[in-house]
Formats: sequence, C-alpha cells, structure tokens
Amino acid sequence: MHRSHLRSPERRRTLAILAGAVLVAAGQLGLAAGAQADSRPAVDVAEPSVSGTSASVSFTVNRGRQAIADATCTLTDVADVVTPVPCGAPAAGPVRRSTAYATTLTDLAPGRQVFVVSITLTDGGTATGAQAFTVDEPAPVEFAASDASCRALPGGVFVAHESWWQVWSCEFEATTTDAGAAASAELGPLCLADGGIGFGGGLVAPGRYQASCWLT
Repeated sequence: MHRSHLRSPERRRTLAILAGAVLVAAGQLGLAAGAQADSRPAVDVAEPSVSGTSASVSFTVNRGRQAIADATCTLTDVADVVTPVPCGAPAAGPVRRSTAYATTLTDLAPGRQVFVVSITLTDGGTATGAQAFTVDEPAPVEFAASDASCRALPGGVFVAHESWWQVWSCEFEATTTDAGAAASAELGPLCLADGGIGFGGGLVAPGRYQASCWLT
C-alpha cells in the first residue's frame, strides 16, 4: 500500500504551535539572561580632569544609596605605591537607582596614576572600577631665585621681561636711591646667573625703587 508523505492540516498546525512556543520560551530566556546581566553591580569611573598637580574624579554606581554598604578608593602612583584616598560623598546619580561620587585629589606626583574604586553592597555583592590618568611634570620656573629674592623685599614685585634689552625688573619700597641700591644688592649676582650683563636701578615713584637686569 502506498503511504502518503503529506501531513494532515491538524498535524501541521500542531507543529507550528509547538515551534512558536519554543521561540517564545527562548526569547523569554534571553530577556531574563539580559536582565540578570544588567542587574549586576557595576562602577563607571569617568575620565579624570587634571589641572597641575590636582585631579577631579567622579564615578557612578548602578545602585541606590541604601543598597551600598561601603565604597573604598585608592590611588596607585608611578612607583606602584597604593594610597587610600577619599571617594567623596554619595549623591543621587544621573539615572534612577544610581549613586554618584565626586572627589578632588591634590598634591599628586608627576607621572601615571591609577584611581581604583571598590564597592560592597548590603546584599554582599561587589564591584570595582578604575581609571588611569597622567600628571605632567611641572614647568620649570624661570628666574626662580631672583623672583624669590625680589618678593622678599618690602612690597617686592618681580616682572620677567621678553625684550631684547631687559631680562627682568624688581620694584619694591625704598625711600632713597641709596637705600634701594643697598636693599637690592643681592640681586646683582642673580642677574648674572640669569644671563644678564648689566644691573642697576633707581626711584621710579616716591617711595618705590626699581632694580633692573639688562642684556645690553
């Protein structure tokens, strides 16, 4: 007897329903897995803003403040020395059920720094985040010794000049030319050290004396 390979309409409908149910179940499992992954605790550390030897650091935790039991922050410098640093006070985050922190780190050594934050939740969950940044070497202070000596004089004001004939000038309080010359005597050798070849001064206003370091 010849057996037909065609399936009955009822059987085809049953198979279609079963296939649809399998696809729906798979989709639900995928959504559940995605939701579970999204619910994991996480720390997002923003790129620090560096100015001189200071850095402003902020980070966000995808949990409300009540869910965070502890937050610990450290800084690892170029010599791999780990130092505890403040994390900042917790505040409401940019999205619902998130917490934001911000802190400013000061007196940082030049070189690469790594900011690391670790958080512990009230349910025992943990998360970490990190961000590296670099503190530039400070620029050399031109005429530092002359500047310091000038400012040590009463009312001393030091000005570095970018002219073809003058290196710098120092204006300070002095009642007479002789008094001003005597007070600024120690600036003469410093002028030579700064590349000047001439040094002198005089009263520029009543009670004000100006000493100048010249190139010509």
